[in-house]
Amino acid sequence: MREISSRYEHVSDYVGRIGEKITIDFTMIDRRYIRDTDSYAVYGYSGNNLIFYWANKLDKVCEVGRIQGRVKSHRKDEYRGNARVTTLNYVKVL
Repeated sequence: MREISSRYEHVSDYVGRIGEKITIDFTMIDRRYIRDTDSYAVYGYSGNNLIFYWANKLDKVCEVGRIQGRVKSHRKDEYRGNARVTTLNYVKVL
């Protein structure tokens, strides 16, 4: 997982503009269940760009496929070598 993530850390760029609805091809790198929020933190990539979103049900976790969502934020992730990560909201698996 760390090796795959590191491939994209230096080339990743932000996807879309904040508030914009986007549809992308998505490949999951990591999924973690967070007990405090009772949801899954989903981390992956689309093209060369890193993507993150929260899923409240397991059926909203996409391993490989197309997802649609609204761009919530753009940030540099200090845990992933300051990689540019786009955070999505209202994600649907297509």
